[in-house]
Amino acid sequence: MGQEIHIGLKDFAGMKGYVAAKRAVFIVGRDSKISYKWVAEDPTVEPNYEEVRAALSGL
Repeated sequence: MGQEIHIGLKDFAGMKGYVAAKRAVFIVGRDSKISYKWVAEDPTVEPNYEEVRAALSGL
């Protein structure tokens, strides 16, 4: 699934052929559509949790 939604870090940590998932948050509504998406290019960065909570409360 990571390849389908483009959240793979290819050759992660210099290891050729190794793919790790990027840190990401997806909120999917009852209609099965993504209503919120956050993806970090840097795996050490965390999402803004208040922003995520706000997106959840909007469902």
